[in-house]
Amino acid sequence: MPFILRALAAAGTVLALLSQSADAENASQADRVVWYAAPGSTAQMAPALEAWSKLYPNIKIDIVEAPGPDGMERVRTEQRAHHVVADLFSQGDIGTWQAVVSGLYQSFDPSGMKNLHKLSARVTPFLDKGRDVVPIYLMAYGITVNTQTLPPADWPQAWKDVLKPNVVNTLGIHDFGVIGGGLTFYMIGQEPLGDAFFKQLVAAKPRVFSRAPEQENAVDTGQRGVIIPASLQNYTESDTKNAPIKFIVPREGLFFVAIYNGIVAGAPHPAAAELFLNFLLSPAAQSAFARSGNVPVIDTTISPIELNHVKFLGTGVTTRAQGERLPDYIRAGQALMGR
Repeated sequence: MPFILRALAAAGTVLALLSQSADAENASQADRVVWYAAPGSTAQMAPALEAWSKLYPNIKIDIVEAPGPDGMERVRTEQRAHHVVADLFSQGDIGTWQAVVSGLYQSFDPSGMKNLHKLSARVTPFLDKGRDVVPIYLMAYGITVNTQTLPPADWPQAWKDVLKPNVVNTLGIHDFGVIGGGLTFYMIGQEPLGDAFFKQLVAAKPRVFSRAPEQENAVDTGQRGVIIPASLQNYTESDTKNAPIKFIVPREGLFFVAIYNGIVAGAPHPAAAELFLNFLLSPAAQSAFARSGNVPVIDTTISPIELNHVKFLGTGVTTRAQGERLPDYIRAGQALMGR
């Protein structure tokens, strides 16, 4: 059994380690918390929500699933109408920094976030100094190869290896000019890999995908021999289905999309929302994220990769300063793609 599956299979043992240190006194009047989260979150969080219900049986967690941009527009519409429904809203780092700047979130009280001390030392630099949001898990990106399409001798071991003729001819990339893994790769990778790398990559005319599921399906089915950037989550799910793919950690390092969560400004249940936000940094919640192929942000052996030992590409994630310049990066990515 691959290491990823062995590690994830042990995740169920973590539930017994759940800390009950959070103080529910100020949240006692709330009967629910509404969390706007990514598609698939309800199924992903099911084991953790069972643990939550035993700790706080009177506070129900209602998960409303929507892609990040759709969720953000819904929250903004509610705020403009002065009728906020969402208590918490989570999304990827690029959208998060845009939301923070626009005032979508309200700051949390660190004294009510006792699980913050559990954050891995590799993750603490990703914390928002304004205390508006906290990272709850990471989505790791590297290289995926189809082992039946490309012989082992041609498997790229570094990001720059994808420029080799035997690789680039069967390469699929994510569009650098649209919000997603490709743009994130471009933002994070420009400094460590150099702008020339991205220009050479586009000039080699690999197949370009605008949607990650289409790119992932292309390598799963052998239409493409290699895809970049490739989500570790896709490898975990495909490995379960015995798809002939292999996830490679490039020599220059992995990069991540950090998924942040925060309390919505004007939230109807802010105290209960803070209680649940703290719970999301507990072993129970983190093991639920790990079972889906995501990387926990707390120090735990239940992880698809060893976060404390893996090399990061550049900063590892997009920074707030980069997020605030998102329109500039989109224009640069579109120009790179020839649009």
